[in-house]
Amino acid sequence: MSRSAIPIRPRHLILSALLSIALIVWAAAPLCAQDAEHPMEAKGIQPTRGSFSLLPWKSIDTYSGSVVLTFTDLVLQGNSGLDLRVTRAFNSKGASWKIGIGPSMILFADVPPPYGPASPPKVRTADGGLQTMFETAQNSGVYVTTSLWRYTKSTATLETPEGVIYHFFSDGRLSQIADVFGNTIDVTYETGLTRAVQHLGNGQDREVVLAEDAQGRVHTVTYSGRTWTYEYGTGSNLTVLPPVGPSWAFVKTITGTETWTFTVTTPTGGWVAYDFAAYDRFARKHGGLAHTMKVHYRRSGGAQITAGTWEVTYDGNHRLWA
Repeated sequence: MSRSAIPIRPRHLILSALLSIALIVWAAAPLCAQDAEHPMEAKGIQPTRGSFSLLPWKSIDTYSGSVVLTFTDLVLQGNSGLDLRVTRAFNSKGASWKIGIGPSMILFADVPPPYGPASPPKVRTADGGLQTMFETAQNSGVYVTTSLWRYTKSTATLETPEGVIYHFFSDGRLSQIADVFGNTIDVTYETGLTRAVQHLGNGQDREVVLAEDAQGRVHTVTYSGRTWTYEYGTGSNLTVLPPVGPSWAFVKTITGTETWTFTVTTPTGGWVAYDFAAYDRFARKHGGLAHTMKVHYRRSGGAQITAGTWEVTYDGNHRLWA
């Protein structure tokens, strides 16, 4: 089979697309572990790298070989495009899921205002990515990312080029999403619950409630009497049950000492499998050697679907071919 280079899309364009997908609400977590990772192991979509996609819910990093999958379960259209969405995000660099609410992938800002560590603040996105910020001027307290997100430390607000403003609590968790037209989505937290209220004006509100299980994972999403249920299996295995109709299934299978497969089965019976293998031995920052896991094959099939396989290879400069 002859190989041809896959057209690569700049990562900042992918991030812009993701900003219209979903905000995942997650408790602030320590960032030192990800800070220490090798670039080959960086999680989530990286704004300075290329990617390609054969499906609308998939993105493959052409440098690290990671796969990020995003699925939108619920969309409530808002005024001026400030939609409230519920989205699932899977990241192969950690094989983990996050489920949550909002119009973007921004999770939280990690510096509690007006104080914080000496290092610049960072913003974590739901796909596991971590964007470092750079101060616009010495001691200004205003920071920007390579995606041109602008964070003001004194007010704990993050502004995007699209005109959306994110407000954060002192612990870094999201408190409100607003736009330049005054439309808002308020986010509040209770034990085991996250509530998002979309304000439409004239006293009209919509509320989406996320309930967690004993492990702190989102177990149900409820809106207007309809419930989406997320049943977790071993590791990253997940079954998604919508209010009506068949389910989605996601299964990780260990196939060898340094190989594994992640299979997505759609409600219509079609399936897509991603086969991962060890590549590129590298030295970890704090000692030791490791291989990074990159996608090697992408297979598909199912009822009335002709089975097919894409082989993914990488050259010495980490460029991806298929």
